[in-house]
Amino acid sequence: MILLFGTKTRTKHLGKLENCHCERCHNTSDWDFIEYRHWFTLFFIPVFPISKKFEFLQCPICRQSYEVPK
Repeated sequence: MILLFGTKTRTKHLGKLENCHCERCHNTSDWDFIEYRHWFTLFFIPVFPISKKFEFLQCPICRQSYEVPK
């Protein structure tokens, strides 16, 4: 019997935040509001989450991410 299991990171885009200034690339643009969560998978199907939600703001130009505090 072959049992395939593992983990997968799922990304959910929650929208955009307007006119944010990036300290890394010094550009002002609309940033992405993203949620990451790790899931346990069985036969490549996400079954249940194994970590808490991580919410980030990400610069679309240089991809620098900043975690959003709770």
